[in-house]
Amino acid sequence: MDDLLVKGKLNDQTFETKLSCVLRNSFYLQWELNGTYQLQLVALDDQQMDYELLEPEASLFFQGQEYLIKQVQSDYSNGLNTKTVNATHVSKECQWFRQRETRNGVITYSPADVLGFVFNGNVAGFSFEVLSSFPTKQIENFGNVSGQEALNKLIEVWPDAVIVPDNRHIKVYSRNDFEINRGHRIDYQANASDIKITYDSTSLSNQVWCIGKAKDKAEGAPDNAPIEYFFDPFLVTIPDSINKYGIHEIATISDERFTNPESMRNYAKSQLQPEPSFTIEITNDYQFQPFQGDLVRLEIRPAKFITNLATVGFQYYPPGFNDPGQPTQLTLNSTPKTILDYQNYTNGRINSKSHQ
Repeated sequence: MDDLLVKGKLNDQTFETKLSCVLRNSFYLQWELNGTYQLQLVALDDQQMDYELLEPEASLFFQGQEYLIKQVQSDYSNGLNTKTVNATHVSKECQWFRQRETRNGVITYSPADVLGFVFNGNVAGFSFEVLSSFPTKQIENFGNVSGQEALNKLIEVWPDAVIVPDNRHIKVYSRNDFEINRGHRIDYQANASDIKITYDSTSLSNQVWCIGKAKDKAEGAPDNAPIEYFFDPFLVTIPDSINKYGIHEIATISDERFTNPESMRNYAKSQLQPEPSFTIEITNDYQFQPFQGDLVRLEIRPAKFITNLATVGFQYYPPGFNDPGQPTQLTLNSTPKTILDYQNYTNGRINSKSHQ
């Protein structure tokens, strides 16, 4: 069993100790690709120092990673005192340092350029490493951002990028390098009791009108003079999506940051969702340690649906703190290949019924 440690302050002194007051079946670790990374637990007041250390900004250490407590809810009920604790991964602390300088104009960047501009010389002890190859991209007027905003920009400009934090060391991979086939397999009714497939076109979008920065009016120009822009407003479309689903246009993007049409076009495309969202959520029949990016083979034999997907989210109940029957919950990725597999499966069912 991995130890869970707490480090915090009491009476202006720093203490670090094993956390032994965790209520059984209350401790879990939650992770989502480029998103949530946190742990949660409920502690019972055992009149020991470890319980007293559970306060906001104290650190929890588990499996070599540090989490900072952000929320503590104390509950006094039926003679028992408990604390519900939520702690986020220490990598989220990069939101607290900033690069105040702005690089004006259109500049060509790599992911390492983006992170180097913001992370180099930070006072919070963060470092970074880009471990995959990415094409360079143009970004306009970049700067005045926090470390977290720089990571958000990186994901916006390079949607294939995956952020993998190792405490305060930020690693960046492409999806292809991030996903690893370890030979794991999920088979409905064999080792997974519940599989939910959600296919949702609510947020489908494939067209948007774009308006960039307006030029300053000439001195002496009348108030009703027409507005002039650095480039003419234009329409961004995703033809393949429109051919499949029809036009789904979102609200006009009007953004004063853009004086270059290509920069705005790239940004606009990143705001569109040309395919329906497709998610698969799985509850396993047993407790196991999930892996970020684990490429697994999924089989739903009654439906004759077989595909390969990567783990992009999980909720894991570590053994020792939870009953052995507490199952791991997985969220698997949706890619064009996954959607095609599902569409082929659906079409196959329709064709088989039409011939009955």
